[in-house]
Order: sequence, then structure tokens, then C-alpha cells
Amino acid sequence: LKDVLRRARRDFRRSHWGGEEYGNAALELAGALLPLAGPSAAERYYREARAFGADLGVAEFGLYLTSLVSGELKTALGHLIAAAKASPERFELFDFNSYTPLEILGAGGGGPSFMVELADGGRAVVKTFWDSVAVVDPRGSLKPRALIHKQIPNGVARMMHLGVQHKQFPYVVTEFVEGDDLESFREARGGHAPAALVATIGAMIAGRLSALHAVGSVHGNLSPGNVRIGAGEDG
Repeated sequence: LKDVLRRARRDFRRSHWGGEEYGNAALELAGALLPLAGPSAAERYYREARAFGADLGVAEFGLYLTSLVSGELKTALGHLIAAAKASPERFELFDFNSYTPLEILGAGGGGPSFMVELADGGRAVVKTFWDSVAVVDPRGSLKPRALIHKQIPNGVARMMHLGVQHKQFPYVVTEFVEGDDLESFREARGGHAPAALVATIGAMIAGRLSALHAVGSVHGNLSPGNVRIGAGEDG
């Protein structure tokens, strides 16, 4: 299949199509290349699709994905906003009016997370998911989760809102914890930390997880990047 795609790219470069026909073909080729040949190969054709009049929302969302996979998070956010502006019903992953996206914090196994600004000027974190929900309304299954999260103890980021954008994109809004993630915390100290500090942090993490389990919930994605050392006296 990769060999077929290589030949397709070669033949495509030799073509002399123009306008929307060329743009649509570039869009299809980019979509095929992204999972098989990687973001660099796909990016060129998403850009050509955009330049030659293909579906702007799809092209911009494709560029969002290629930038996200490449780790160019600032660029990725710009493309996502452009895709949502061109076609909000397909590409606005959460309510951009209530939660203005400021930056992409990262993209884990579940989906990308965003730093957002609230209407009152505060900040929060919006977690989105790779898979949309087009057939089943997820709100019924999310309600029990919301009830559990109302009992979450101190030390775990509080859930602020559960939403489903355009009846297909579920997302979760949680409070933003000021501070460094555990990996950054370690790197800022030269890659080392005193044994007593490591033990203290480990005990705090275990305590938070134990309290979380006690109310019937699990974290499901514990990693150094998902543990934050809060700033200030209450950190």
C-alpha cells in the first residue's frame, strides 16, 4: 500500500489539473498519506488542497492534525480555529464562545487538552476526545461521572462542566492548577530530587488516588505529565 501511495504521489506531482478538481484530489491524497506516511508527507497536500479551493474546513483540520502530530502545538491551534471558523458544526470541538482556546497543552491517548479563558477572565482546562459521538448521545453516561466528581477530594482537579458540542463532540472542563507537571518539576532541579521529597510527593499521589477510588472513580491515565505540583502555600 505504501508503494502504491508513493507512485500516486509521483503521478500526482506530474498532473496538470487546476482549481477545485485538483484541490479535492490533493485532499484525498493527504488523508491517505497521514496515517501511512506521516504528517510531513500529508501536510504538503493539505496546503495544496487549501490553495486550490478544496473544502477549507477539512484542509485546515488536516493541517491541525499534522501540526499536532508533529508537536507544533501553537501552529496546530491556529489551524483548528480556522477550521472551526470555516465549519463550526464539524470542527468546533467545544464551545469556543464560552471557553476561548489559548493554547494546546498536549495530546494524550484520549485526545488533546486545551488551556482556555473563561468569560470572567479566569482559566480552565478543556479535555477533548479523538472519537466523536455521532450515533449515541453520551450525556446519559456522563451524568454519573459528574456526580462522582462532585465528591472528589482536595488535590484532584475539580470538574467544572461536561459538554457535548454540536451533539457529537464530548468534552470535559476542569479547573486549571497553577504549577509545573512532575516531569518539568524534576527537570528544573537538574533531573534529581532529594529522596525525602520524592517520598513526600509519592505519598501525596497515593493519597489522592486512594480518595479518588473511595468515591468510585479511577484516574485511568496516571503519568508524570498528568501530575502537577501546585504553586503557592497550598501546592
